[in-house]
Amino acid sequence: MNEEAARAELARLKVKRREMKDADIRAALDVRIKALEEQVQAAAAKAEEPVEAVPLREPTPQEREEADRLIALARLERNRGNKAKATELMKQAADIAPGSSVVLEALGDDLAERKQWKAAKENYTKAHAIDAKNVGLERKLANAALRSAGIGSIEDQLRSGLSDSTFLNESDAIAGRTAAIIMSVFLPGLGHIVLGRTSTGAIILGSWVALVIWLTVMKKDVAGLISMAMNTGMRTPNLLVMVPLLLMAIVWLGTLNSLTDKRKASRKKIDHPLPPADLPFE
Repeated sequence: MNEEAARAELARLKVKRREMKDADIRAALDVRIKALEEQVQAAAAKAEEPVEAVPLREPTPQEREEADRLIALARLERNRGNKAKATELMKQAADIAPGSSVVLEALGDDLAERKQWKAAKENYTKAHAIDAKNVGLERKLANAALRSAGIGSIEDQLRSGLSDSTFLNESDAIAGRTAAIIMSVFLPGLGHIVLGRTSTGAIILGSWVALVIWLTVMKKDVAGLISMAMNTGMRTPNLLVMVPLLLMAIVWLGTLNSLTDKRKASRKKIDHPLPPADLPFE
């Protein structure tokens, strides 16, 4: 009997014992319950025993060279957009040289690109154990650890400004920025909320609703303003109605501008190296 079945049987017998009135049957059940409890405890202790990790074999120079070639081909295929072929080449490299830190790091990069952060973290951890002095690998491991916990990298949070709440993180963004802009066109503030920026979104949305209520109260003046614009000859409206209209225009334009500015700011600047101008002429 496995641990799960033993636990189920133990729970059933305990319920039966509470309902049983006969003393002899209760005593027999006590013996059986005690035996099952010992079995469950033994199974739990065995499960908690640390499993000794099998050390990865150091690849030979030929294996490392072949694995590097496959990784280079995989990156080339990925740049061409052939992700399935790239993943297949990565797996072939891992089969040839599973103990290579370069291969493990490349596997982690492939998994990270597909947002499989937990698996990427495992590969980065193995690679870091082999090449502990690799600073870039250590940074990737830290980023994967944050991502797998649903926090997201610190740089991404500061750069993109997806969250303005202590209780929200990148995983709370339930829509892309383009979709958020479209939502904000129809209802300002909603786009910020779906991106996880709930405080800003709530303020904008609340302001928009308040302005809509203000216009609803002045609906006769709104109708008069429309008729005056169309020159239909109705009574002159109270020009105070222009205040909520102007405020709504400011809120609407400001909301869209804040989202589009964030999108532009989130683009990474690529620094190109300067040409070696100080080399001697030959």
